[in-house]
Amino acid sequence: MKIKNYYNILGVKRTASSSQIQKRFKVLAHTYHPDKTDGSEKSQRIFTEILEAYRVLGKIENRLKYAQWFHADQSFHNSLALRDYEYRMINRISPY
Repeated sequence: MKIKNYYNILGVKRTASSSQIQKRFKVLAHTYHPDKTDGSEKSQRIFTEILEAYRVLGKIENRLKYAQWFHADQSFHNSLALRDYEYRMINRISPY
């Protein structure tokens, strides 16, 4: 099973803030919404992927779970970076 990279789908960096993710979602949703497009299967598929990505990355709890799952097979260095990222998000410290 191939893991979807929701950051790439929305076109944001891994360190993007929640407001940046929300802004990017709104732009993409407006562009690919079935009512705004010709209703083709391709645009509906893209819109569904955008919606799925936002549901995961839009809430910090879901985003942290996704980050742990997505990067579970990375090296020890990346797990330390993830813990630091979680600590910063929980304590509302500016990300990097």
